[in-house]
Amino acid sequence: MDDPVGVPRHVASLKVRRGPRRYDEERGCYVYDVSFTASPPLSERVRGVAEAFGVALDDRRQVLYRDFELRLGEGDVVYVTGDSGSGKSVLLRVLREDLGGEVVDIAEVAVEDERPIVETVGSTLGEALNLLSRVGLNDAYLFMRGYGELSEGQRYRYRVARMLESGRRFWAAALALSSARDEAHRPMAQYS
Repeated sequence: MDDPVGVPRHVASLKVRRGPRRYDEERGCYVYDVSFTASPPLSERVRGVAEAFGVALDDRRQVLYRDFELRLGEGDVVYVTGDSGSGKSVLLRVLREDLGGEVVDIAEVAVEDERPIVETVGSTLGEALNLLSRVGLNDAYLFMRGYGELSEGQRYRYRVARMLESGRRFWAAALALSSARDEAHRPMAQYS
């Protein structure tokens, strides 16, 4: 299946191919095959790099994952790491598509900048305090701040509280900032 969604403007063509997910009974898990084909724009600089390094400019299929096993159980946290450009985001997108309405993506969590965060989660004050405290936002002054007044780590935790509130079985979160990783993962790992 081709998926041109999310193609950066500087890439002339990027197509993600995903083989059908299959359940391997012997291994007891789902198995994925994911590859992509990329074509760089044929600018003078791209041609210069290709010539200098002996790289062909034709379409090339890059296999990201072959026989990638995925076991998801209740309460599991799957942490995917890798170098920049290694296909983490492509894999996350494939998994989000596959899980459909059962997944909530942290990037799509709605936020309100102005209202105090205690007013934007939970259906009661008690539920709001519980959700916010579970992710490490447990200070009276924080409860009364708006999302726009929070630090980056606190904003990340707030989004995790909204994910908890969603009741969805699976969560997706792509992290790029080390500060978010260091500061915000502790409460998420502690309460997952």
